[in-house]
Amino acid sequence: MAALLPVLRQRFFDASGNPLAGGKLHSYVAGTSTPTATYTDQAGTVPNTNPIILDANGECNAWLISGYYKFVLRDSNDVVQWTVDNVWVDLQNGGGFGIQPPNLVYAGPATAPNALAGFRALVEADIPNLTTAKLPTIPILKGGTGQTTKAAGFDALSPMTTGGDIIYGGASGTGARLANGSLGQYLKSNGGTNAPTWEAPQIYSPIRLILTATGSGTVGLYYILDVTSANATAGAQYTNNGFTFDVYQTISSGTKLILYGGSGAPLSSGTLTKSSGTGDSTITFSFVKAPLFLRAKVIGGGGGGAGGGVSAGNGGNGGASSFGTSLLTANGGNGGTVNANAGGTGGSATINSPAYGLGFSGGTGGSGTSVGLSSSYASGGFGANSPLGGAGPGSGSTNLAAATSARANSGSGGGGGGVSPTASGYFPGGGGGSGAYIDAVIPGPLNDTYAFTVGTGGSSGSAGTSGFAGGAGGSGLIDLEFNFQ
Repeated sequence: MAALLPVLRQRFFDASGNPLAGGKLHSYVAGTSTPTATYTDQAGTVPNTNPIILDANGECNAWLISGYYKFVLRDSNDVVQWTVDNVWVDLQNGGGFGIQPPNLVYAGPATAPNALAGFRALVEADIPNLTTAKLPTIPILKGGTGQTTKAAGFDALSPMTTGGDIIYGGASGTGARLANGSLGQYLKSNGGTNAPTWEAPQIYSPIRLILTATGSGTVGLYYILDVTSANATAGAQYTNNGFTFDVYQTISSGTKLILYGGSGAPLSSGTLTKSSGTGDSTITFSFVKAPLFLRAKVIGGGGGGAGGGVSAGNGGNGGASSFGTSLLTANGGNGGTVNANAGGTGGSATINSPAYGLGFSGGTGGSGTSVGLSSSYASGGFGANSPLGGAGPGSGSTNLAAATSARANSGSGGGGGGVSPTASGYFPGGGGGSGAYIDAVIPGPLNDTYAFTVGTGGSSGSAGTSGFAGGAGGSGLIDLEFNFQ
């Protein structure tokens, strides 16, 4: 058997067929502009320069190793003569070379095994009976599933054993089984790399705080802590995170501890240290639940009723109740007047973001009654009622005394003072106006503390000649509800 003599030295020509003396042959990784080497020797140990500079005859000595190449030929002035990409060389499988089209394989026709090979795409027939016969199953120990269907393969690898099971990432993320929980439980994340658990839902009732003492102050949030068999008496004080908290209610071997009164929040977990009162010296907690939102009902102080009679005094204005810095303001009602015989107007309400809800202006107190007869008594006006009621009625013909004051913390107006018959005229007092009323929600995240003011009730108007004193207005109120769910 004989063979054709191969090309012993590569020779290149320009477009006119002349040897490309001084030309440059660049070699790259196929499909890229990344240079790759050719060699001067058959052993592939001494690389050519890249590009290879052709001699006076346009020749060079270029040996290739197995791989895919792109070649670019330029003349001595770097003018491109041609580019050939996807040239493949295979020295491991019997030798061979050629131009490899992208996404094709070098194979004979799938339906004629003895025909000449060529470049073509893979077809279904290249894998005999793929659509009619099952491929061999691979056991689990060999990296397979040992099954022939998707569902069976999943089940073979799954750690689940019972209906309702779920899979989670166990140690180092490996699949682990979590058995189904009980009816009504929820899936709880325990943070970090800890396994999830099924837990019974915890229903927290709102905690209510009613501020009745007039004046200003601050109020902190309430917190519910998960503890382990702790003992603490209501009123005991504990410190954490640099803040001091009061125990809201007594627990004995309890698992939930409610704290309030701190000027900041406790840490998310840690230790409480007792500073006063009765209870464990230290309490370890693993979780802190802060309120989700705060509901606030705010009522301004009611205006006082004016006195009755000549030269009687007007009722005093009620004080504003407020919660938060410029957040909720319920202004107090105005005091009643005497000579104008008019009731005091109600206070106005202001709600600022992020709070939202309902704000109602207070009502106007009643005016006194003048019958115009020297033999009759003239009644003072009724105080205006707030939504809590408790306004003071005015004094009159059946009430020969000072008018009634409004109920404390009602925000209602005091009654106006009446007058007895005189020849010189009748000057009954008007009732006080009620304070504004607000029912609003402050959404979380909440501040650690809120400033507040509970408005005072307006003072009663003094009695004039042949008249009776008015009634004082009711003080304001702030009703807070801390909601955890």
